[in-house]
Amino acid sequence: MAAFMFAVSSRARAEVCADAHGAVGGPLAGGTDSADFGAIPEACAATDVSLRLRGTLLVASSMPDYFGEVVAASTLRLRQPLGHSRSTWISLAADLLTYRYTQNAVEAAQGLSLGPLTFGVHRALGDWTRTAATAYVRALLPPDTARQSGQRTGLELGVTGRRLLGGRGRFGVQGGAAMTAPVVIVAGQTHSALQPVALAEAWFAPRPDVALSAGLESRAEIWHDPTFLTLAPRLAARLALRRGLSAALLVEVPVVGEDRTDLVAAFFLGWAASMTLAQPPGIAILRRSHGQDKDEVEQQRQEALQADRQRSREAKEGVSPSLPHAQDVLGEASSPPRWLCQQDAGASDQGDAPVRLSQIVTLQNRKPRISAHAPR
Repeated sequence: MAAFMFAVSSRARAEVCADAHGAVGGPLAGGTDSADFGAIPEACAATDVSLRLRGTLLVASSMPDYFGEVVAASTLRLRQPLGHSRSTWISLAADLLTYRYTQNAVEAAQGLSLGPLTFGVHRALGDWTRTAATAYVRALLPPDTARQSGQRTGLELGVTGRRLLGGRGRFGVQGGAAMTAPVVIVAGQTHSALQPVALAEAWFAPRPDVALSAGLESRAEIWHDPTFLTLAPRLAARLALRRGLSAALLVEVPVVGEDRTDLVAAFFLGWAASMTLAQPPGIAILRRSHGQDKDEVEQQRQEALQADRQRSREAKEGVSPSLPHAQDVLGEASSPPRWLCQQDAGASDQGDAPVRLSQIVTLQNRKPRISAHAPR
């Protein structure tokens, strides 16, 4: 899948990491593990918080099982970029409250539990317009009150990616692969395993506020007890609401594997900050400075025109225009020189009468000059 994502190339016309306020986002966290452990994350950075309500159903009523289980869990999920580059971010997921009901033949058990949680660090692998790729590491951490005689922890390493296919940004593929290493400690003994996870899905956004996706998720164990755990087709729908809110629904139906879960359904309700709020301050400053420059140029132009009209009125009234201050000279635009001519009071009104020029002011150099016109 990674080779396919990078093989397709075309002229960039849409951003692969769209605004978090839209419906086009990364893959929804699925599976049956706790606190997003082993769930392929998003390939793009964002500042968001969401609450996931997930339910799983296992029905094995035939011989030799006579077993059934219903699990309902609520998970709080957070993401936050580090710094202003948005190339590195952290994630946190915590199971707030989990309810389990188990029926084993004629015996039934139920209970509530808190925890565990996961903490992850994500790093973008490049800066492309139509492709996003991210490497991440995530740790599974206690406490988990469902385990009274032991603890479960683990580490996850993976890559995730996203690729736009349509020129208008309405189609795309996304997915990833990870290696999880869960560790269970019981009575001083450690039990570990290596379990690869893979996800591939395609998405389509018929409208900016609606996105649909379909794909496959698989899990296996390659060590200590090699076995194929599950292959689950999945369908998802996401709806962008107002003020950064969003709602999403995910349904997975495992079809083969050692995991006997029959149905996984999850509902997501989240809020995301707009990407424009988290842009580097340098970009915002450049945009503000550009706008201010336009306003200052317009203001200077208006002031220059107003000063020009004032000098014209003074010239018609026979009043010498006053010289401007030095700070005003720097801010005004250039204009042709103007002369204010007055005939000598003692001379006749003939055309050859001497005429003295009381003052010449130019907007270019602001230097007064004394001269006389030649007789016509």
